Amino acid sequence: NRTRAGQPAALEHEITNLNLVIFEAMAKRYRPRPYAGRVLVIHAEERGQEYRANPTLGWEELAAMGAEAAFVPGDHMSFMRPPYVARLAEQFLARLMQTTNETTPAARASKPK
Repeated sequence: NRTRAGQPAALEHEITNLNLVIFEAMAKRYRPRPYAGRVLVIHAEERGQEYRANPTLGWEELAAMGAEAAFVPGDHMSFMRPPYVARLAEQFLARLMQTTNETTPAARASKPK
C-alpha cells in the first residue's frame, strides 16, 4: 500500500506521527514575540474551514506592519508540488514586488510624513 508520494503508507504514517510529536514539543516552548515587519500566511485551499475563521492566525497582533492571508490551490502537501507550487510562487513574488515598491527611496519620499 503506497501513498500519492510513492512511499509505503506505513512509513508515511510513522513520519507523520513523529512530526506531530516534534511539533507539539516545539509549540509548548514557543513564545511569540513582536515582529517589526509584515507577515504573509499562506493556506492551502483544501485545508479545513478552521483556518478561515482567522486566516492570519493571530499574526496581526504581532506584526507591526500588518498581516495578510493568501489561499493557493491544493492541500497541505500538494500545494508545494507542481502544478500548484507555481501559484505559491506567484503569491510570494507579488508580495516581494509590493514590498520592494514600498521600500524604494522613491516610494519612501512620496509617502506623507
